[in-house]
Amino acid sequence: MRSPINELYERFHSGLETSAGPADPLFSEVWETYHAVTGQASNLLLVEGSVDGADEVELYRARFSRVGSISAGMPLRIPTPSAQAVRAMGRLLEDRANIDDIGDFLALSSPIVNDLSAYCSTHLGRLSLPVLEALTVAAKSATIMNHCVISLVPGLNDREAKI
Repeated sequence: MRSPINELYERFHSGLETSAGPADPLFSEVWETYHAVTGQASNLLLVEGSVDGADEVELYRARFSRVGSISAGMPLRIPTPSAQAVRAMGRLLEDRANIDDIGDFLALSSPIVNDLSAYCSTHLGRLSLPVLEALTVAAKSATIMNHCVISLVPGLNDREAKI
């Protein structure tokens, strides 16, 4: 049975296969939402009593904050269904706040970043190179962060993104 976070990821992923229009949110807005949801996951780990796990997530967030500043002037828009799925992940974490959902979200961090990277590359080509470099670092950092959090947080089994 797929978790609610995994179902939202599927909506996010399939949303990126549609065309974005002028009313859809900018890449930088979606990235900021993702950054905020990751911050929620960190705060929830604190609530669960895992200071070390929360610290790892905060280190990851610091590594990828560069993406937000680089993408600030990028004209790329993200299809609304994908943006809504990221916001829904945040609401789900806020409403349910259980360790399994936190773990599922963190396990999907790298696939989310990779999907955004592929979308940028497809729709902006060479213009996306500065952001693609930052996204590559963010995706690798997400994988490392997830493995560190798994080892530090009781109750998180070794989970890989189930996509």
